[in-house]
Amino acid sequence: MARAVRRSYLPGLCLVLALLCRSASGQGVERGRTQDMAETNGDGTVELRMGFTNQLTEKEVKVQKGGTVKLILDSNPTTGFKWVLNGVEGAAVKKESSIYTAPAATGMVGSGGVDVWNFKAEQAGTSKVILDYKRPWEETPASQAVVTVDVE
Repeated sequence: MARAVRRSYLPGLCLVLALLCRSASGQGVERGRTQDMAETNGDGTVELRMGFTNQLTEKEVKVQKGGTVKLILDSNPTTGFKWVLNGVEGAAVKKESSIYTAPAATGMVGSGGVDVWNFKAEQAGTSKVILDYKRPWEETPASQAVVTVDVE
């Protein structure tokens, strides 16, 4: 009887181990605490919130000329990683500012916050904003966010 009970746990145990291995390798698991979402405010600002993915994330947003695109990216500088502007292709948008905001007092050491990047919609057309999440001493980013901005 004891042998039969132990064998009945084997398939479930194998499934749990397989999921843990897949999770540890980063395959099929989108990391982060937020879902990607875009919303437009009444002041012409388009906000796009993006979570960690450990891969390339590509998004597209539309904004009116004179408006602002606000990119809100999960970030945790306590790990050595930070978001770095790799480049802006096209003249439709121009970087205005970027700032890291730490989380509210959670009592948890090493908790991540967000990096907020603001881009002004200067002229009609399309620009591609490329941001890398990396450590300053590493060449290859751990994650990359590419946002295509259509200015109308």
